[in-house]
Amino acid sequence: HRGIVVNESSTYVQCGVAGFGILQAPGIALERYLADGSLVEVLENYRPRPRPVSVLYPSRTYLAPQVHAFVDWVSQRFALLYPLWLEQKTSGA
Repeated sequence: HRGIVVNESSTYVQCGVAGFGILQAPGIALERYLADGSLVEVLENYRPRPRPVSVLYPSRTYLAPQVHAFVDWVSQRFALLYPLWLEQKTSGA
């Protein structure tokens, strides 16, 4: 039994695109490859549960404008780059 070991998610996804075998990765990492047909979904009934993305900061009391701006930027960036993420977030998945 042979396999491949990588330590970076985009390399892992590229191994799947190159035909190394079946992979399991977050939808946001696979979205464009599924859309352009480079990857196809198999074992659809075996999806892992969604995992949240969190931004942690010390306190909401006197929240620095920079922190608020960063949280807004991350949310907008995810919505722009990963529409699937936004759909899951708003549907409560």
